[in-house]
Amino acid sequence: MRSVRNVFGGLLLLLVFAAVSWAGGSPLEVTFFAVGKADAVLIRQGGAVMLIDTATSEDAPYVVSRLREKGVERIDSLVITHMDKDHVGGAALVLASFPVGAVYQPNHRKESLYYQSYTAAAAACGIHPTVVREDMKVSLASLDITMHAPEEGAGMVPNDYSLMTSLIYGNVRLLFTGDATPRRLLTFLSGKPSHYDFLKVPHHGMLKTKSRPFMKLLREITPQYAVITDSRRDDLRAKVSLLLEIYGVRRVLMTDNGDVELTTDGDSLELHSRGL
Repeated sequence: MRSVRNVFGGLLLLLVFAAVSWAGGSPLEVTFFAVGKADAVLIRQGGAVMLIDTATSEDAPYVVSRLREKGVERIDSLVITHMDKDHVGGAALVLASFPVGAVYQPNHRKESLYYQSYTAAAAACGIHPTVVREDMKVSLASLDITMHAPEEGAGMVPNDYSLMTSLIYGNVRLLFTGDATPRRLLTFLSGKPSHYDFLKVPHHGMLKTKSRPFMKLLREITPQYAVITDSRRDDLRAKVSLLLEIYGVRRVLMTDNGDVELTTDGDSLELHSRGL
């Protein structure tokens, strides 16, 4: 009986120690930069830095300046979700402005000046981007990251190649979708995803996301928080926000009024707008 008590007591101490250690960990901070109808998302935790997309070449100076304002000196992982100009356009300036540890991209090329500028800048830095052809796990500080590769096939458009990223920190799960189309969402859903607390709404909340695959995504992952990366002030917010509300999302923000910031300690999550 004494040995059983000792084992139980030891396990209890381990659990308490783990809880204390976790409570003392660095928070996860995510910033969605206000770059109009484009994506540039900064992820920081425990001194590690990830950047998902780089906005357009026109908005790249703003992205670089905000990164510097936030004290970023190095980017450990740069993710290019796909090769449209509002995602890869600023990559050349970002690569020229910061040391970058690794670059990840889908298996897709695009004949464009901004794609050529991106590949030339990577080569100049001695970086060979990792092409994600199948789901890939990446370690970064205390984050559990999975990059979900698109399923390739005939007739695909650039957005079909969107590299989606799952990020788990403690008990909090975040999903970043790039410009995932209904076709892309279906391939992701085929993997039977579980619950996510947060969703970066695909393709800037464009109304075609009001498709059955998008609604199925909302039913499957049941997010409570969402961000739409766009600056339009038309009926987009009302229509898409209403749809998200119907599916149980309780807080939705757009980047129309400035950067949107998400913080979490691994248990609770906060979402607010920085404002212009």
